[in-house]
Amino acid sequence: MPLIYAGIILCGLAGLYWFVIRPKGAHILATYYNAGGGWEGVKAVFWGYLTPIAGVLGAVVYALPDLLEVASGVPFTELLPDPWGLYVGTTVAFALPILKAFAATPTGEPPKGEG
Repeated sequence: MPLIYAGIILCGLAGLYWFVIRPKGAHILATYYNAGGGWEGVKAVFWGYLTPIAGVLGAVVYALPDLLEVASGVPFTELLPDPWGLYVGTTVAFALPILKAFAATPTGEPPKGEG
């Protein structure tokens, strides 16, 4: 069942990018190339698209026990703490505001009006 939920989340995030973010003029590849490509481009994409990236990573981590079980045949769900989805969801909920706070002023300069 977590695989289905993770798939729904990933499809929802892809739809969010395709139908909401792209029509507003933001493109991941354009962000990458405008930053000069390479590592600088990767950093620009990461900081520019924190929320969708965190959503994708959260969905993958949520489904990781089941993905590993499908790949290896070993029941990984028994090795992890019982409310695994609760832990992943709570971690993502706390990580998003922290990541956005670090990305709020990517130039390192405070916003205008703050001293």
